Amino acid sequence: MGHVLQAFWHGFAFLWPVALAVLAWKMAERRGMVGGGGLATAARSAWAGVLGNRRAGRRRTRASFGAGSSGNIAFDDWRAAQIAELDAERRKLDATHREFARFVETLRRAKDREEFDGFMKSFAGDRGRVSAAAGERVEEAGV
Repeated sequence: MGHVLQAFWHGFAFLWPVALAVLAWKMAERRGMVGGGGLATAARSAWAGVLGNRRAGRRRTRASFGAGSSGNIAFDDWRAAQIAELDAERRKLDATHREFARFVETLRRAKDREEFDGFMKSFAGDRGRVSAAAGERVEEAGV
């Protein structure tokens, strides 16, 4: 039993970094951080991200272009105009979607009303027949 425990301990001591790396890899895959480029590409992009964050911090102190600015005023103006157009298009699409939803709701209500009215007519007709049949039975019984 001592050899088994010792072998387990040595395996754990040497293999836990590998298990941790596999766990980190699986978590990165789930988050979509790792693409089809393989482990080397993922490691490079992760390391570039770490270095990029440090460099970006230094860059911000040197240049003050403003939040979300590319540094190119013409491009920033074009991008703002495009975003404004997209926002206007999104508002139009949302309004059309609401209008269509109201239309579909009206159709559903009309269909439900038609089905319900048909049911009530058949129910009233069946009820009348049942009442008439019950009346005939009552008369036959002599009551």
